Amino acid sequence: MAYGSKEAAKKHWCRVWFGLLLFSTCGVSLQARTESYSNTVYLPYYRLPRPHESSYRGGKVMPSAKAFDFGYHDPEPFISGNILYSEREVPQFQEYLLAALASGRITQINYFRLLPGKDGDGSIDLTGFYPEHMEYLQRLRRIYGFRLVICVAGGSSRFLPVMKKEALRRQLAQNIIDLAQTWQLDGVDFDWEYPRSKKDMKSYIALIKEVQAGLRQGKDEAEAQNYRVSVAISRLQAALTTELFQAVDTINFMAYDFTPRHSTMEDAREMVEYLVARFAIPTRKIFLGLPFYGKQIKTGRRKAKTYRRLAQESNLASEDNEAKGYYFNGQDMIQQKFNLAEDEDLGGIMIWEIGQDSEDHRSLLKILPRQK
Repeated sequence: MAYGSKEAAKKHWCRVWFGLLLFSTCGVSLQARTESYSNTVYLPYYRLPRPHESSYRGGKVMPSAKAFDFGYHDPEPFISGNILYSEREVPQFQEYLLAALASGRITQINYFRLLPGKDGDGSIDLTGFYPEHMEYLQRLRRIYGFRLVICVAGGSSRFLPVMKKEALRRQLAQNIIDLAQTWQLDGVDFDWEYPRSKKDMKSYIALIKEVQAGLRQGKDEAEAQNYRVSVAISRLQAALTTELFQAVDTINFMAYDFTPRHSTMEDAREMVEYLVARFAIPTRKIFLGLPFYGKQIKTGRRKAKTYRRLAQESNLASEDNEAKGYYFNGQDMIQQKFNLAEDEDLGGIMIWEIGQDSEDHRSLLKILPRQK
């Protein structure tokens, strides 16, 4: 960058350092107030650029085919229905993310994802986990003060094999703990879609408890509470138990992916009431999930579009929840659901996922208030 003079350069760097100081101060305030209310966002690995020099696959650093590659070719998508991305969106998203963090509307980032090893041997599959991403997010955390959590996700083909033997499950738990501690993370989020039986759920709860105990080992009581374990659940999944909700610190409630209109206000209200009444869950544990994508009304789960794309294709008004045969949550709906979370004294809002938002005046994230 050319400044034209030493004086101009001096003014520029003064503004930079002042901005960093200001954001650092805001970051401290943000971290202190996560107990009262939190906006948690999922950030999938494919929203950030593939590292220049290497990519992680199966725990080994492998040379990249290209010097810099925005594309990710995942052989096993987690949920094809709402994993939506375009290589062209990656550079613009980084600018959006910085602006969103600076606005004070994000208090926790769940980096998606780790997978249980495909061989069921207790290992972790680092497909979708990049150390360079962790380093980048840690730098941002030091500036903006958000909590940084890793999401361990996958279907039954990944979780079930390792759950069959206690020794393998404990090995998986230790590998997760080691990674979280290596990167000084604030917690672990679990998203098994889905345990089908009481036996599956019993093993799942044991895994969660083992990870939680490992993260807190050697910490005093006050410090231990900063290391939290959460679980993502759906109202539609079987085998939900009171023991699961007692084992975790927070519950990311996926109040979406229903048909034909996949995320109505009525669905959200009914599901919160169901959880509290059926399982006696403290409301402060519940984070109401908001989708930043739309589903085709006619076909349901089989077709989806990001809210960004829907906004680009249509002249959306704040009250709109449907466009070109797709149902989504518009700005007014996001406001109503935030009001529901406040009225029910929930712990906060959860968003899948932050890279699907629109960067212009139709942004959904900007509807949520800054954390005070």
